[in-house]
Amino acid sequence: RRPGLTYKTWLPPYSALIPLLTYLQHHHPDDKLKKEEVCLQFGKHAELAHMYEGRAYKMVRDRSSKEEMLGECVKMYKKAARFYKLDQAFDKQMECVLNARLVGLHLIFKKKGLGPLINLTPEDVRSFLFRHPTFYESLIVAQAYGVSDMVPFVFRNAVIEENMDY
Repeated sequence: RRPGLTYKTWLPPYSALIPLLTYLQHHHPDDKLKKEEVCLQFGKHAELAHMYEGRAYKMVRDRSSKEEMLGECVKMYKKAARFYKLDQAFDKQMECVLNARLVGLHLIFKKKGLGPLINLTPEDVRSFLFRHPTFYESLIVAQAYGVSDMVPFVFRNAVIEENMDY
């Protein structure tokens, strides 16, 4: 190693990235691990995060998704969050973490035979938040759907319904 060489100078040039990814797409289309390794070698954390987030989003939007697929979806959101963190995109990281929590809670609700938590309309979210007796679970749903004002829901559940455990 020569003095003055930094880590950045050891990285392969970006001009090689496109041909490598094209080769992998044509000759190894199902090998996601190789694509991930190549992108990491080039410092392309955001692209990997976006890829994982996109796949997870498609699984969530697919209404026929089975429990196994949704379990994989949680893992993909977690991977996306990790890569967004490496890219220092902390808002996107938090968004992926919240979506992973929501899908995980959805799986728990599905096992208990309760209603779905993904693909809800704004009215469905409000209805859920008004009637659900557990604050932490309500908070997960509220954060994932971008509900910032929890005061009416806390007031209804804690004061009107007298649920002090809320």
